[in-house]
Amino acid sequence: MEMLKKIGLVVLLLDFTALTAWAAVTGSSSEQMAELFANPWGVQISVDLCIAASFAMRWMWKDAKTRGINPLPWVLAVIPTGSLAILAYAVRRSFTEAPETAKRLATA
Repeated sequence: MEMLKKIGLVVLLLDFTALTAWAAVTGSSSEQMAELFANPWGVQISVDLCIAASFAMRWMWKDAKTRGINPLPWVLAVIPTGSLAILAYAVRRSFTEAPETAKRLATA
């Protein structure tokens, strides 16, 4: 079952990377960014994503520290890449042994 979770995370990361690359190549213009922020829903979604990314960065920082992973590159990568860095960290952490206290909490 653990292997299926790892495969699922990798597939999700690869698919989202492809979607992001497609969006960047076909639709990345300053005009479109201006349209996004001219629309109230565009502003709301942007702020919402920033809040969610902030929570994810805090989680990554704490989780990486407990696993002996340097959190700084992962957290900094969220700024230019957003969810790609969060998904990449999730893949990375799936190949790292959880500390004993985390294992005990997970089975309790």
